[in-house]
Amino acid sequence: MKVITDQALYRQLIPANAPLYLQPAWMDVFSTDWNARIGLDDSGDPVWLWPYQVKSRYGLTKYGRVPFSPDNGPVFLQQSEGSGFDPGALRWPSVCVVDDRRNALNQEEMVGKTWRRQKRSYQYFDLQEYPKDFRGVSSSKRNRMRKNSTYKFVRFDELAQPGFLFKTFFDSMGQTGITNDVMERWKRDLDCSFDQYLFGLLDDVGNILSAQWRIGYQDTVYGWQAARHPQFPTAGAQELLLWHVLQWARNDYRIYDLGGSSIPGVRQFNLEMGAKEVVYSRYVRYRPGILSTII
Repeated sequence: MKVITDQALYRQLIPANAPLYLQPAWMDVFSTDWNARIGLDDSGDPVWLWPYQVKSRYGLTKYGRVPFSPDNGPVFLQQSEGSGFDPGALRWPSVCVVDDRRNALNQEEMVGKTWRRQKRSYQYFDLQEYPKDFRGVSSSKRNRMRKNSTYKFVRFDELAQPGFLFKTFFDSMGQTGITNDVMERWKRDLDCSFDQYLFGLLDDVGNILSAQWRIGYQDTVYGWQAARHPQFPTAGAQELLLWHVLQWARNDYRIYDLGGSSIPGVRQFNLEMGAKEVVYSRYVRYRPGILSTII
């Protein structure tokens, strides 16, 4: 199989039904510094597409995901889905990381090609099955939500309204370069290709207790950013807001993708809210291979 690097061809070939995180219009919002490798069969026809970004640190080159894209698994275009993926020659020393969020790759084949496999997970809601009352959540979450049932669920028109919560969250994560202007640019760019929604939960005097920034694409609404007010960490506010968003989303979408997390606390929160879980594989390969025993 021949492997070529061609971002323009990726843009041309990526199916419209591929997930949000693999769409060029999504990746471009956060970084245009990404590329794609494409596997061609003996006839020169594309077999798979793989987007990635290159970063260097401490002399090691990393081939991995674009920012805010938890999925960078290859998209297969032919019948032989899952087989024949190999990104080809990479710089030395380097590490290549592939998050196969759709479980498209053949595990045995990847391990046989010296990829190290790690188990990851993400959570989602089937909106057609999710209850219209509180039965879908754990008893502890249900009790918290009932105590705060007077809080008001709102949809914001402008990012400026809940924006300070997202800014506070990014600052707490050390991402101080994400300013209000940067977030406004994101919103403008996202508006060009996707549906987006800003939701919040207000207390009795109008304080925004928690907020969510959600993206809609195809039949899925994606849980992109969520934040809560640092001065009003009311127990149950995040739960109640998520429940309201789920009830709202079921009218237009089939799946609510939480973005996913293997972080214990976040994962537990999602599962207690009644989410389902998908276990997928992260594949890691070092060049030269001996680095895997050192790092």
